[in-house]
Amino acid sequence: MQTRFLRHVCSWMFGLSALAILALMAVAFADVMMRSFVRPLSGAFELTEVLVGVMVFAALPFVTLSGKHVKVSLLRSLVGKNVLVQGLLRWCSRVATGVLMAFLAYHLWALDTQFAQTNSRAVFADLPLAPFAYFAAVMCALSTLAALFSADGDELAEEK
Repeated sequence: MQTRFLRHVCSWMFGLSALAILALMAVAFADVMMRSFVRPLSGAFELTEVLVGVMVFAALPFVTLSGKHVKVSLLRSLVGKNVLVQGLLRWCSRVATGVLMAFLAYHLWALDTQFAQTNSRAVFADLPLAPFAYFAAVMCALSTLAALFSADGDELAEEK
């Protein structure tokens, strides 16, 4: 039940990530076209930075839940096919991922609070930065939950 809910939410966030990629393409296209008329898009660099952040953080819970983070299998090759030790390594990996995501969520939330108090804005695009820091913090918190229920490798694809 919990995993199904997380999958549903993560699928929506993955769609949001795809929309961010589409917006990135639109900003890049508009900026290049307007530069040819010597009128570059004001704040294009900042818009690109924000959209890349939205893209990455929106996809983060999905990547965490599906167990698709970059992995280094140094220890797995050392333990061989010992199922107990491999299970312990998977558990340690999930806990470490969860702790890291919780750490990031906490610090991004603190950054959001600071941005909100000072009304920080992007210089040229004049975008408020607090909502984006808040979004990143919430996505990291969701990734913390996803780490607890994460799949190993292609298990998520096999369950469908």
